[in-house]
Amino acid sequence: MRVREVMSDPVLVVALGSTVRDAAAVLAAHGLSEVPVVDERDRFVGMLTEADLVPDRLEGRRGPAPSGVGPLVRTDVPTATPDGDLLGLVQRMREADVRVVPVLDGDRVAGIVTFSDLLRVLRDAR
Repeated sequence: MRVREVMSDPVLVVALGSTVRDAAAVLAAHGLSEVPVVDERDRFVGMLTEADLVPDRLEGRRGPAPSGVGPLVRTDVPTATPDGDLLGLVQRMREADVRVVPVLDGDRVAGIVTFSDLLRVLRDAR
């Protein structure tokens, strides 16, 4: 099975220039735990998680809490391609201990795969 058969699209993204407050509002409004971040040319930069935005975590960092999301973006995250093997992706997700993986077409976000997407595949494979 290919990643494209499971991924959700279109994907809600947050701009790299977004404020922490705006990014938190997007996550809360859509019930998301993490979201891809894109630059001004819509190229994938990394992922932002709700845990990255929690104020006590921000206060624990050196220096003042950032107003923008840039310093909080995780860039060392696993990614997938639409034509990638789904089983390989599941293994990478487990190894990296992540529940959400952006699917990239070149440097653009084409979709996203979550554990919920994988559970739907299991449910439907009767």
